[in-house]
Amino acid sequence: MDSSMRKVRVAIHADDPIDRAGLSGYVRQDHRLLEVDYAGVEKNDIFVVSVKSVDTFTVETLRSLPNEYTAKFLLIVKNGWNVDTSTAIAGGVRGALRYANCFPDTLSRALLTIDAGGEVIPESPKDMFAEKAQWNRRSTDGDESRTTCGLTIQEIDVLQLAAYGLNYSEIAAKMSCSLSAVERILSGIMDHLNVRNDAHAVACAMRAGVI
Repeated sequence: MDSSMRKVRVAIHADDPIDRAGLSGYVRQDHRLLEVDYAGVEKNDIFVVSVKSVDTFTVETLRSLPNEYTAKFLLIVKNGWNVDTSTAIAGGVRGALRYANCFPDTLSRALLTIDAGGEVIPESPKDMFAEKAQWNRRSTDGDESRTTCGLTIQEIDVLQLAAYGLNYSEIAAKMSCSLSAVERILSGIMDHLNVRNDAHAVACAMRAGVI
């Protein structure tokens, strides 16, 4: 077969069906990629695995996936990184993307880099989540559910996704919630910040250094 027609074979593992559908859709958008059943992987296939956080248990769990022929994992990480990079690499991790930063183009670039023998792991993966850790600082109003600028972590997550250009439906898919829930969250943010629209809310949050 002509090598120029070769596709990078990708297996997807995600406990959340919405996450899985989203990742599958991203793969299908790139003609250079081909999704395969993760139960039937072959040599050089890459696993894309959606995880809440990365720790020693996560790395050990990766070994339980059907990876007789492959040990290349690209992790889509939602919350944090709590394991040595060397431990992750030894466990087959070759790349990591923050969930909020995972889009068709970033996913494709990461998969093609890994397929070519490279790695997509920051020198300090914890830095990927440093901003999120800052969001956990409590405000002085005594409301333990609220963080910097009086916004909840959920509200800041929504603003972060809006800042990346996602529409309401895409935000709902990323957040694993309904469209109406996203609309309510954004409406609450606009009321709280006393702004005219969601773009204004994003701008205010960026100026405050929240996103």
